[in-house]
Amino acid sequence: MTIKIVSIPQGFTVRDYINLALMLASYYHRDKGLSVKCSNGFIEFSGSIDDVCESFSTAYSRILDIANAKISAGIQCPKMHINDRNVLGKVLSKLGLAKPSRDARYIDIFKDIVKYYKDNLGDNKVCKDFTSELALSMYTKDRVIVLGSKTSKQAFAPLQPFKIEKYEYGKDFLDLSKSKMDVRATASWLSLMVSGWLLSYNGFLGGELVFSMPPSYIVDSSICSGEYVNTLLSALGVDDPWEAFSVDKGYYSTPMRVKASASPAEAFYMLLALSTPALKNPSLTPLRLVRISFDGKRFTMVEDVVVDLSRLKEFVESTSVTEELRRAIEHLSRCAIQSYTGFITTSCKNMFGDNAIRMIKTLYNAIMGSYEPFYAVYMLSRLSPEPVKALPYFKNPKIVSKLMETLTGETT
Repeated sequence: MTIKIVSIPQGFTVRDYINLALMLASYYHRDKGLSVKCSNGFIEFSGSIDDVCESFSTAYSRILDIANAKISAGIQCPKMHINDRNVLGKVLSKLGLAKPSRDARYIDIFKDIVKYYKDNLGDNKVCKDFTSELALSMYTKDRVIVLGSKTSKQAFAPLQPFKIEKYEYGKDFLDLSKSKMDVRATASWLSLMVSGWLLSYNGFLGGELVFSMPPSYIVDSSICSGEYVNTLLSALGVDDPWEAFSVDKGYYSTPMRVKASASPAEAFYMLLALSTPALKNPSLTPLRLVRISFDGKRFTMVEDVVVDLSRLKEFVESTSVTEELRRAIEHLSRCAIQSYTGFITTSCKNMFGDNAIRMIKTLYNAIMGSYEPFYAVYMLSRLSPEPVKALPYFKNPKIVSKLMETLTGETT
């Protein structure tokens, strides 16, 4: 027996979240000795519906653990848009759960949905409904894409966080496909969407939600190929994909641990490189970062970028980089971010004057090979202020010497 799940077309925000959940479910399905393959626009899970539900229940359990850890760590999350609260009230009622309060946050209600399916997929009726909704179930109705079988009694209106492209490009985007970019979904499909959202969510800072995940081609390949996912796990240095999203040391939870605004990008990427766990092969693990602004009414895409941190990781993990030099680089990065927001502390002023942004850009370009090391080190020293109480980092001969040694690969 095979359960075939339709593959969502590219161009929809919900696809990214759904596929993250499918990536974990496919791993746990294969881990039981069953197969998962991709064919003709479908993802095929072998085995009985009980086997499939068990795999999804395991994935949901891991995702729930991560969501609970994020909440325990104090992750910030906005309160729900009133329209979403009304929609999710209907979803929760259908599942027999309490409706969300006026102060409910997205992360809390999404977690409740995942918990329901984690706890109930062992029930024959819930399992049968779940798998039947996922199997061969995507169609269009009144120019709206519906995820769920045509016999389903209810497909819920799209939530605001899952309709980014509609607001970004307008209601006539992709008009040739007769779509308004609205995706209605049954509760089963919604559980996949919110699972991927929880897995990749890294916090709310400065009016922006930050998400971190593998690029879509890596996620797709991991769903379709057991050999590929094993290569990815080896490159990440983990044994199970959920470990890559764990709060304490997971690679894809690094932005949450950094706790800093993403501008200027050079400073943010440097902090990521300083904070990510050691990787066995950084070049095989590029990081996809998504930033979405939320003003209480509308979610708008700010940035969706794939970052290769391999050069930065090689630099910060060099044997020449001492703790003192690491501390200087981290301080510079955080001060550049502070300066970008228009707020700068006295310690930043003493160490970098008004030049933190220019200095981090100089260092970043030197690491990436765009600036000559001697020029970069000279500029960092030249831009540093005269000492007030403590000697600025880049006027310290010991730190400057180690930086030059790291950039050139030669002992000074």
